[in-house]
Amino acid sequence: MKRKLLGCLVVALGGFTLAGAIADEHLTGVAKERHDLMEGLAGAIGPMADMVRGVQPYDADRMRELAATIANSGGDTLTSLFPEGSYDPAGEALPAIWEDWDRFVTLAGNLVDAANAMAAAADNPPGPPSAGPPDPAAGGGEPQAMDAGMALVQLGMSCGACHDDFRKEDDS
Repeated sequence: MKRKLLGCLVVALGGFTLAGAIADEHLTGVAKERHDLMEGLAGAIGPMADMVRGVQPYDADRMRELAATIANSGGDTLTSLFPEGSYDPAGEALPAIWEDWDRFVTLAGNLVDAANAMAAAADNPPGPPSAGPPDPAAGGGEPQAMDAGMALVQLGMSCGACHDDFRKEDDS
């Protein structure tokens, strides 16, 4: 199940990057700045996914570094690139951002939280699928900390929650 979720995340991220490269050539000003920030986020998630899937050797320090890049790009840093009146039809941002600003701000903050959870999970590389955490009531010990694979899935879901409501669909 975990591997299937991660696979979906990787495929989705690949689509975001491809669509972004096409839109980038027509952007200027703050629309280009926010597009570049989003490309940087995708550029950080890609190596994380490769480590979790075993395509690259797992490196907890690198995982924390990439998570910090994402955390530092979320929240106020992200929302500052969407000032009132900065909608650009050539970009991928939808007008819904400014129509539902409070939700957009919340989701930008959730991105920071998910990235910080990813950093916290970096010392727990993904292992083989299990039946779930031990049940302390059944003498199974303390619940296990979230592993990097599940943290990455949650990080991807955080990205997706914002993209679902505030990013144009890919027409390609």
